[in-house]
Amino acid sequence: MDNSSTSPTKICPTCGSRANEDAPRCLVCGTTFIDPKTASKPKKEQTLRGSRMPIVTLSVPIMLVLFLIFVIVGGGLTYLALNVTGGIAEPNAGPTAPSSPTPKKPGWHLP
Repeated sequence: MDNSSTSPTKICPTCGSRANEDAPRCLVCGTTFIDPKTASKPKKEQTLRGSRMPIVTLSVPIMLVLFLIFVIVGGGLTYLALNVTGGIAEPNAGPTAPSSPTPKKPGWHLP
């Protein structure tokens, strides 16, 4: 195979994809390539670009405790809000009997 027809490439240190030798940044992840000629010169300020969100990891017991705290506090606040506004009604004593029996349709009799 003849490699003379292909252009020289470099590998991105962040994602490992190949890019053209003169590319200023990676097309996949957006990492800016460091030019070896200017690498020895210190830069004044480098701004962050892209959306690199911090990774937050929690163990399962911590997540369960946080969820239980959320449910207890939410339920307590809901109860207090309903209690203060009078939104909590007392339960009824039980079902009441209907005042009159329902009429039956003619022609439908059980044996």
